[in-house]
Amino acid sequence: TAVNDTPSGTVTISGTTAEDQVLTASNSLADDDGFTSTTIFEDNFNADPYVNTRWSFFDEALAINTRPSNWSFDSSNGRIKQTSNIYATISDGQGALWGTIAYVNNPGLNTYFTDFQASVYSGDNDDVGVVARYSVNTGSHYRFSVRQQTGKAVILRVDNTSNTATVLSYVSATYTQNQWFNIRLVVDGNKITAFKDGVEVLSAIDSTEGGPLPAGTVGLFTGGNTPTYFDDVVAKGPDISYQWKRAGAAISGATASTRTLTQADVGKAITVTA
Repeated sequence: TAVNDTPSGTVTISGTTAEDQVLTASNSLADDDGFTSTTIFEDNFNADPYVNTRWSFFDEALAINTRPSNWSFDSSNGRIKQTSNIYATISDGQGALWGTIAYVNNPGLNTYFTDFQASVYSGDNDDVGVVARYSVNTGSHYRFSVRQQTGKAVILRVDNTSNTATVLSYVSATYTQNQWFNIRLVVDGNKITAFKDGVEVLSAIDSTEGGPLPAGTVGLFTGGNTPTYFDDVVAKGPDISYQWKRAGAAISGATASTRTLTQADVGKAITVTA
């Protein structure tokens, strides 16, 4: 008999508890049954004045001794591209490579998003993929990539502070050069599931994380590959709504992730549920 599992995790409040100050609710909720999701970021790299402010770039230390990366925006064709052959093999990485990452610098994505996908076009046969829970401070992240040359796909936990990478799962997989394909990562708690063209390729559980994976943004990865193009980037988060309460009673209309305190809140216990 199917059972509706109770979500795990917590809801927390940050901010200064004073009139006119803003409190912010955040959560680390996970559910084995899954949450419905809503789009929190998308980019098709069309010609707009903001495309180059949404993305930042990071070359992994063990790859930049070959040559620097070369990311650029091809707005006339609506895509982002990487054209340098930055290259270094990960030790015991099932053929995966160190490389370069374009990550979304939107602070709103530095959270517990659940679903990230992008279209990829590879003119080479090396490593391409997507990145989850990327730390803008350390460059550490989780990565799903496929390398045509070795015929393998891997999910890695990458620590760019110590220049180490751990293979969490791998499987035989490939792609066709000079053709677009879709890759997608779904994160639920400490489990990562990877898809290619809508079909599940592999999954992994990071047993070092007892609860949800660390927060972080999303990104695009290429290693030893030139040229690589990415398009149609979409990141989604759980469609979780909040209810702010004053002295245990629901505050009408207070369902956003933030709450500006008013005179009516002074001296009252302010709580929130999700």
